[in-house]
Amino acid sequence: MFNSQKTELICYGGDKTRTEYTVPNGVTICNYAFAFAPLEKIIVPEGVTAIDDGTFTACQSLKSIMLPETLKSIGNSAFEGCSSIENLVIPDGVTSIGGDAFTGCSSLKTITFPSSLTMIGLYLFDMCGSLTEIIFKGTVEQWNEIEKPIAWAGTSDFIIRCIDGNVNS
Repeated sequence: MFNSQKTELICYGGDKTRTEYTVPNGVTICNYAFAFAPLEKIIVPEGVTAIDDGTFTACQSLKSIMLPETLKSIGNSAFEGCSSIENLVIPDGVTSIGGDAFTGCSSLKTITFPSSLTMIGLYLFDMCGSLTEIIFKGTVEQWNEIEKPIAWAGTSDFIIRCIDGNVNS
């Protein structure tokens, strides 16, 4: 469902048997637009700069998402409850990731963060028991400079691999 100008995706209301969806070019994705969608793969086009709060919440079938290089921020609970995603690459240029962004991504094993990251929120990986590593495309010093609350990781235990060494969570 789009707004009347077809510039904002308000709510995915597609065919329940469809497994893939490509967001049209030039469209802004609203908060919770894909919440509970039964999709396995979503492609977000270049030009999108933000994944807002709750955009993909509880997309339990989602296994693959392609994020654009134009992306700058990921909101709170953006991927919360996406329990089928195993690996995720956050594109270069993303500077902030909101709290609980990946909470409940119980199959998530590996996530790659760009060196452009400057802020992450609370409980990012709460209830992500399969998570074993974060790959950070910057140095240990850059990782340590990221603004993050004490409880940023949640309940998960993993290793952070930087280009010049490792950091324990």
